[in-house]
Amino acid sequence: MNDQGDQDMFKHKFDAKRWILLSLSLLVLLAGSILGSKIVYATPPMGGIVATPIASSKLPEPVDAKFKEVGGDFGHRNSVSNVNVTKYIVPAGASFGWHQHSGPVWVIITSGTLTYYQADGSNCVWESFSAGSAFFDPGNDTHIANNEGSETVELYAVFMLPEGGAPRIDQADPGVCPSN
Repeated sequence: MNDQGDQDMFKHKFDAKRWILLSLSLLVLLAGSILGSKIVYATPPMGGIVATPIASSKLPEPVDAKFKEVGGDFGHRNSVSNVNVTKYIVPAGASFGWHQHSGPVWVIITSGTLTYYQADGSNCVWESFSAGSAFFDPGNDTHIANNEGSETVELYAVFMLPEGGAPRIDQADPGVCPSN
């Protein structure tokens, strides 16, 4: 082989070695950054919750809605375009996982008891709701709802969503409330 061919082959081998070393270096840096950082996962529902859509409709025109809690200020304004009603069957021990909603939700409990936990900064606020009760979920708070009893929970949720809004947005466990 001539000198030019030997030089090209040497250059090719040198480039391949440099490429391998660069790739390994990047892999080590990536692995170090992943292992050295805290990995936060969303918490999807668990325990066999069954959701059955009952009705859904788009409003002819969006409606601005603001809700005020007793003794509190008006919450954020929601431009409601879609209203969805969903029936949920929540077996004993099941959990909705940590989540939010794109808009407010009214929840009506028809059987069993559902425990609702809300992360409020570094505090945890919770309340249990039994058959015959209802509650309002503003949607923009990170929360989890669990069936901690032995009886199946049945509930109906009325979602008031903006155009393109999601009835559920998975969130990471904020670490301030007990998780199921």
